Amino acid sequence: METADLIQENTLLKQKNASLESAYEHAQEQIHRLFEQIQEQGKRLAEVEQLKHQLDWFKRQLFGQKSEKQIIGQPGQGNLFERQNPQAIKPEKTTEIKAHKRRSKQRSPDEVNNTGLRVDLSVPTETIEILSPELSGPHADQFKIVGWDEVSKLSMRPGSYVILLQRIAKVCRKSDESFLPTPHAPGRVLDGTCLDVSCLAGLMVDKACYHLPLYRQHQRMKDAGIRVCRSSLSN
Repeated sequence: METADLIQENTLLKQKNASLESAYEHAQEQIHRLFEQIQEQGKRLAEVEQLKHQLDWFKRQLFGQKSEKQIIGQPGQGNLFERQNPQAIKPEKTTEIKAHKRRSKQRSPDEVNNTGLRVDLSVPTETIEILSPELSGPHADQFKIVGWDEVSKLSMRPGSYVILLQRIAKVCRKSDESFLPTPHAPGRVLDGTCLDVSCLAGLMVDKACYHLPLYRQHQRMKDAGIRVCRSSLSN
């Protein structure tokens, strides 16, 4: 009887184990489906937030024909984008005004010529003389210049960079060829830099006053034929 009872108990345990495994697999499937639903719901919420952001952006656009704020049916309200019938437009009343004289425009004394180009004394001026071919021909002695017609143009030249080469002379006596102390070169503003104080000041002015980043200044120097490491501009 004990052996039969053990066999029966073992059979019941196997059945319970099988039912537990089935329930575990079913629970795993339910958890997996729930996880997929949570992910799908998160994607939908992100899409809804994006659509809300786009809708708010379109609501802020208050210009144009389609987005013009209008109150439909308001008496006396005109339409900005529709043309009126030319026959329905009533001729406007006109008033005759007597003729009058206008004062001529007064030009500033700092203008270069009548073209209205205004410059100060800090801008350099280069004069280009255009001569007639007769002045350099075989009969040039028969002609003379009686006046000039001037035309001014504003020109720009790329890259006004200059290399300052400081040559320190080594001097010795002619009698005994003994060397004199070599003078020291002017000190640098920043140790270890190859840039002059004028170049450093120009970089700071372009960055702070004209909002020109260092990488654009580096590109401008490269276009001007100067190969400088970008870290030399920021260090």
